[in-house]
Amino acid sequence: MSDDKLQNFYHSLEEYVEKDDDISDVSKAIVLVRVAIETGAREMGLPGICYLMSKLLTTTLGIIAGDETADYRTVLEEFDPETKH
Repeated sequence: MSDDKLQNFYHSLEEYVEKDDDISDVSKAIVLVRVAIETGAREMGLPGICYLMSKLLTTTLGIIAGDETADYRTVLEEFDPETKH
């Protein structure tokens, strides 16, 4: 899958989420995580999606800590079947 397609999906989802001001950002985050878990579990199983979430959290903490090697592209390449070589 191309980076452009993923970025478009990300921006479309972000735009949709920002539209509804009647729902708190925390509630939106909970719903988005739930949808992510359910969606990922269909393909990876629950243990697999939990492992992916752990990798995403670790990557995010690395980025915050200034680790220049931490990036989401690496996680995508590791877990997304469409990007595997």
